[in-house]
Amino acid sequence: MPQWCGVNSIVCSQCKLWVHKKCSGLTGRFVADPEFVCQMCRGVACPIDGRPVTHVDVDGTQLDVEATFCYLGDMFSAGGGCDHAIAACCCAAWGKFRKLLPILTSKHISFKIRGKMFTACVRSTMLHGSETWAPYASDLQRFAEMTVP
Repeated sequence: MPQWCGVNSIVCSQCKLWVHKKCSGLTGRFVADPEFVCQMCRGVACPIDGRPVTHVDVDGTQLDVEATFCYLGDMFSAGGGCDHAIAACCCAAWGKFRKLLPILTSKHISFKIRGKMFTACVRSTMLHGSETWAPYASDLQRFAEMTVP
């Protein structure tokens, strides 16, 4: 079991993906079931992006339902994944890194000070909001590539 799933998850016997109890459709006491099939594999779940409708009518005006949007610098996805948020944070962190490159590569500033600058400005930008994500292994790999100097 991946470490971020916790004890309230079960693996689908067909697609091999972990599903949280509240998304599994199971009720009652939660026990491991090697024959469990998730709602996506059974074909009873919402579309993969989570949008049951693509347009909404508000006071006679038809509005589009967006698949992703940015709010206060964080990216949200209708499908609930964190891949867009991770990509946005990594892009912002690379932008901060490029702006700080003259300081981070200066031979007149100690390694300790440069490390503190990197941690305060670049790493904090990259990890902003990450405590609310449930990343996959590929998402964690993207972070690992960013943090290795």
